[in-house]
Amino acid sequence: MAFELFKKDKGHLARTRKEQFGYVIRNNIPTLFMSNVLMFLFSFPLILTFVFFSIAFHQLNIQESPTSGQFYSIFLISGGLTLISVLILNIGLLGQYSVIKELVFLSSSKFVSFFKGIKNNFKDTIFVNLIFSLMFALLVINVGTFLYASLDGVFKLVILIINISVCLVLLIGKGYINFEMVVFKNRASIYIRNGIYLFYKNLPMSLVELLLVIIPFIAVAFVPIQFCFIPIGIIATCYLSFSAFSNFMISITVYERLFTPEQIPEIYHKGLEKINL
Repeated sequence: MAFELFKKDKGHLARTRKEQFGYVIRNNIPTLFMSNVLMFLFSFPLILTFVFFSIAFHQLNIQESPTSGQFYSIFLISGGLTLISVLILNIGLLGQYSVIKELVFLSSSKFVSFFKGIKNNFKDTIFVNLIFSLMFALLVINVGTFLYASLDGVFKLVILIINISVCLVLLIGKGYINFEMVVFKNRASIYIRNGIYLFYKNLPMSLVELLLVIIPFIAVAFVPIQFCFIPIGIIATCYLSFSAFSNFMISITVYERLFTPEQIPEIYHKGLEKINL
């Protein structure tokens, strides 16, 4: 019985989205693992950015009489690296979600689907991905500005609060936005608007989706650096695929609950047994 979770299904598809969650995992462990490894490679620049910041900040702290300008330069460099690494991360998500889309809708996927997903969706999603990258890069820089720049304190605080607010708005809809970017073709403003709308329409499951998005960042940021290999190892082997797949299933369940088959005919119950007989 302990191995039933990994027993492959033959001759039928899942009948419900809830059943499909286990169905896809049971029948596609190698595909999910390879997708996770590829996604980790796209996540690695962001991990290196965090490591650079941690080491540089620590080294400066142990120096005698470090200046505010030296600390501020670390935030400026880290902000630039964040811009690049978050963009790379979001590009990788296009590939990972494309693999998951095939597993859910077609019950199978191939290694090359990861790169095809990036190629097919890159142009249509570059603007929204640039918005994400820029806002989080500015957040790093604005934290440094608030702490170390010689500017009016109220002005710095207002700019930082605005930046944090924008990042939170983007972050709460991130799971739905990832889903929409590989399933539908829309403008960046529509992706963001729909992501925020669906987040509030599906509480508390949206909080689960948000938690799945931010857990890796919390784990890496708050685990002592000498033990960072533990969360990084989990992220590198299984967590990224599990998180993306879980968010995809939450998103499509929400769509099928909120919209009629006539409104979303291209995805409604696609990949389930009663549709594919």
